[in-house]
Amino acid sequence: MFEYSNGRFVQVSRIVAASIYNKPLNTVDENGEQRKEIRVAIEIDVAQRENNTLFGGPFTDTEAARLFILSIPNNSKI
Repeated sequence: MFEYSNGRFVQVSRIVAASIYNKPLNTVDENGEQRKEIRVAIEIDVAQRENNTLFGGPFTDTEAARLFILSIPNNSKI
């Protein structure tokens, strides 16, 4: 089992892919630009296609998100 979020787990054999993305927030920073959170989307193999994505994060930067993806055990399909 792999813990993708605090207290949430998935079978490693179900993981198909993972990617880093920026989630827009409903707030702006001091420069007036829209704030974003760095998150990881984990695609899993399930029968119901609409329920195939799990979300991890937020992360402090893209390197932290990348290290999270690399921490997924090697017997996954990534």
